[in-house]
Amino acid sequence: MVDKFSWENPRLDFMGAQWIWYPSERTLANTMILFRKEVVVAKKIRQARGWILGDSRYRLSVNGHRVQWGPAPADPRWPEADPVDLTRVLEDGTNVLGVAVLFYGSGDGTWPTGKPGLIFRLSIEYVDGTLDEVVSDSSWQCVVDRSHPPGQYRRWYLRALQEVVDLRQAAKGWDLPEYRRDNLAWSPAMTIGGSASTPSICTDYSDYSWDVQAPLDGTAAIHQRSIPMLNESIIPLQYVECRTVEWNRNPDDWFEFRTPGSYRVSPNKVAVGEGPWRIPEQGLLTQSMVLTFCLPQGMVGWPQVTVDAPEGTIVELIVAEAHDGVSQPWLDQGFYSWSRFICRGGVDTLEPFDYEGFRWLQIHVRGNVGEVMVSHVAIRQREYPWPRSFHVQCQEPALQRLWQADWNTLRNSAQETVVDGMARERQQYSGDCGHQLRILRLGTGDLELSGRFLNTFSQGMTEEGYFLDTWPAFDRLNRIALKQVGLAAWGPILDHGLGFMFDTWQYYWDTGDLSAIQPVYPRLERFAGYLAARQERQADGLIPVENLGLPVVWLDHNAYRTQVDKVCSFNLYVIAALREALAPLARAFGDEAQAGRWEVLAGTMEDAVVRTFWSKDHLAFVDNLPRLSKSQPPRFSDLTLSLALTYRLGPDTVWAPSLDLLETMPEAVGRSYPANSWWRYRALAQGGRMSAVLHDFRHIWAQLPSVLENQTIQENWHANPDSQDEWSHSPMAPLLALFTEIIGLRALAPGFSKLALAPQLGDIPDLKVTVYTPQGPCQFASRLNGKVQEIDITPPKPAVAYIEMSEEPLAGNERTDQSTEVERRIRMLLSPGTTNHFEMLATGAAHANLHPGLASVWSRSYRGE
Repeated sequence: MVDKFSWENPRLDFMGAQWIWYPSERTLANTMILFRKEVVVAKKIRQARGWILGDSRYRLSVNGHRVQWGPAPADPRWPEADPVDLTRVLEDGTNVLGVAVLFYGSGDGTWPTGKPGLIFRLSIEYVDGTLDEVVSDSSWQCVVDRSHPPGQYRRWYLRALQEVVDLRQAAKGWDLPEYRRDNLAWSPAMTIGGSASTPSICTDYSDYSWDVQAPLDGTAAIHQRSIPMLNESIIPLQYVECRTVEWNRNPDDWFEFRTPGSYRVSPNKVAVGEGPWRIPEQGLLTQSMVLTFCLPQGMVGWPQVTVDAPEGTIVELIVAEAHDGVSQPWLDQGFYSWSRFICRGGVDTLEPFDYEGFRWLQIHVRGNVGEVMVSHVAIRQREYPWPRSFHVQCQEPALQRLWQADWNTLRNSAQETVVDGMARERQQYSGDCGHQLRILRLGTGDLELSGRFLNTFSQGMTEEGYFLDTWPAFDRLNRIALKQVGLAAWGPILDHGLGFMFDTWQYYWDTGDLSAIQPVYPRLERFAGYLAARQERQADGLIPVENLGLPVVWLDHNAYRTQVDKVCSFNLYVIAALREALAPLARAFGDEAQAGRWEVLAGTMEDAVVRTFWSKDHLAFVDNLPRLSKSQPPRFSDLTLSLALTYRLGPDTVWAPSLDLLETMPEAVGRSYPANSWWRYRALAQGGRMSAVLHDFRHIWAQLPSVLENQTIQENWHANPDSQDEWSHSPMAPLLALFTEIIGLRALAPGFSKLALAPQLGDIPDLKVTVYTPQGPCQFASRLNGKVQEIDITPPKPAVAYIEMSEEPLAGNERTDQSTEVERRIRMLLSPGTTNHFEMLATGAAHANLHPGLASVWSRSYRGE
């Protein structure tokens, strides 16, 4: 791993604090340590603020009340400490700070590696001007939380903890002032040798399982959290049904091994009322009862339930995104998504330590010698605090349902990182998942999460110069080791690095901010150098997609029949990324010479792609052109065709055949899975085929099971309940098309200081959209009145704004001296900060009559040329 981290979020020194841990020589995987510190408040507090950082995850409470959970997933060399504000939490008299710290130890989809430790610092300022400091040191008390057995096995290869909690071993009330320590052996915390300004991997604590060492280059540092803390809110679940389960063998055989034939679920429902729910005595192991609950839509957070149960009662919380209770009454998603609690007797609120992505919850009760009462079934929802409210309203139910589902999907995906699916992987990808970053900015005005994504992702760069496409995460580190000896098919995905180039360029173009991507840019240059070296070694001038060593080329799993068919798409993607993203970035950073070099390389590669894959018979790129035969007819892909159209790759002015293929999608054209479908819709819209885009949105996307049932967007075109299919993934094509193609917003200069809207509304009924730019919100409203679209646009006041049409408007602003016409495309200046009114034929929306050959004009203007 390489490069120095110099992003502007400030470094942090926990001055006076020490890294602490439980006195030990080694720490097993999935060990939880409880830390306790008494703080006496004798005067009125003006403020009490500080910082906390725990490896791997912590839960902070004060006087038994939950305060926050963290930290954000981060590169172990540059973790971000969380701010703590206890001003309104601390009370007069004795307070107890309680911190439960879980050390994953074995790797997680959100945690690549580390060493155990906790560091804390709180500054208390009193009204009289005096100060107190509370720091982590040996005065803190700690104990192993035996209710979470140390060394517990991992849930799945991307989830570290299979949570089993024996509440009989728990220190009840341990974070309350009146706690008297029971019979547990609390000890003074052990201070760990290390700096208060460097992360836990720099301490002298021995990591016995992986032998993790401090970075040799000395660049490791703690930074302040770069995004806000997430919001938590309690949302109740709705009761669905209750059934009995007969066990044919020990239930652990199913939970631990998924042994077939372990149980039989009763076909008949049990009447238990609408809650609280009474569960009669079940005996020991042969019978269970299962209560099923659901949310109105897929969400992310902690499931929780209150039980009044006899000692020894076993309660499993099983979660899933989608469930068919008719054919499969047992909830079984396939990722071992369950948490177990063994009750101590009496009333307890059961809530896992780590959060989940789910819609359905089953409460499985067994082994209760006596009655159990179940109540208060809810989710502690976890959501990013958006700076502005997402606002899209459409009078057409199908489109409104789709756009709202797309937004709900992003709400689930965007936590402290922006991931591909919260229920399964929770990993931060670029490439197909990077489109989400634009919706963060345009739909909510949030720039911080995008900036953090770009920096944390870029830190995962290998010595060879390519990116670990899931970083910070354990997955690709593990895959590299396995791939060295031929035990894994997947390695770091090169095309995700190309998508990352576009993500970085688009961030700058949308925001005008170079500071956040300053440490990212040299890493992109280095990655491009790696690609150039691969290209130079090939006699045909094309980068191969097979036998690359550790990295791989993915692109999509639906659009191609064989791996070799991806050569054309991948090389077009490289060309587009170099020419349309990296070269402009080089110019933005004042490196004209380097920009020229990337453009020359792109030109050389384009010539090679045309020589190899351009078909004069089809007037389009054919993915398998070198291998055509009677048994292997021509194969196209939506990505190849879309890249060629969008970025004007191939012989000039020959566009209609590719557009026709993209619009009709015959069997010979491979269709990408939903998260990659954006390229096709963008090319169709820019080529004047918006009717095809709207048709798909209405009749395919809006009818997806996940949209209809979960109000989210699924990963694949087909998704089954009670399976490993993701029902809340990352496809952003519907919302991206709404913002950038349907209302047609684009920046003509960095940061939207100059912008244009080129609406392509077709027959969409009444529509209202707010798009947030660094210059302020841009309000768009349209109303379908017969065959006329009445349009109102209120651009942000500081910006220079235009509307662009392919024909004269029916009414509204007169053409001014500033208006221009480029190949039948009319641009009119808008009055900033006020509402501008236009009317246009519904069938004559912008570009509806635009000749396909003019797609290049639109594409150039998309980048502000």
